Amino acid sequence: FVRQKMYDEYIVGLKIDINWNLLDRLWIFAQEANVSVLRLISMVNPTSTLITDVNSTTFTANQGINGDGATSYLNTNYNLSTGVNYTQNSASYGIYSRTNQVAGNFREMGANTVGSFSDIIVKFTGNVTLMDCNSALNTSVANTQGQGLYVGERRDAANIYQWKNGIQVATLATASTAPADQNMYICCRNNAGTAANFTASMLSMAFIGAGGMDHLKFFNRTERLLDQIAAGVV
Repeated sequence: FVRQKMYDEYIVGLKIDINWNLLDRLWIFAQEANVSVLRLISMVNPTSTLITDVNSTTFTANQGINGDGATSYLNTNYNLSTGVNYTQNSASYGIYSRTNQVAGNFREMGANTVGSFSDIIVKFTGNVTLMDCNSALNTSVANTQGQGLYVGERRDAANIYQWKNGIQVATLATASTAPADQNMYICCRNNAGTAANFTASMLSMAFIGAGGMDHLKFFNRTERLLDQIAAGVV
């Protein structure tokens, strides 16, 4: 009952902020142990295909999920090319990380085909965050603290934006590409049908939707929810 009240408050808040209707999927991985299956069900469009847990990611109650850094990941079964709110020139996606990762070539979330990338590297070699969104190029910004909410966004045909904890931290003028005809993966990236660049980071939530969200309000609502659950780290 208490958890349901938290979710009700979260959803109502997202609707007040005009963010809810911009979402195609919203997963909360930090579920209670007795309802851990809910980590595979999207809050938005809950009758959509469930996430497939490939090679048994680790679930920690009230914290989230993590892969093993080698073979385990989540297949969201959400194909970027068939998105409703997520489209070529209006798109966003993001992940909440509880881990201050060791820098390396690990993807927390992603899908790509040749020439079209949408993926997040929270801490790449050299301590930078790299992010694409329906693009052939990526934004890059220094980052030594890997915890929090990371978002990649495109609002038009000409630019991509990178956000951390509701604050815009990078932008890049780069032409849009058609969304990859691939399912978005979590705990790795979907490299044209092959899982690659696995991470062992603990992740508490993820989303996919349109561009143009109010990212600060979305972060504040999400952080409040995760703090109540005891999964927040910011």
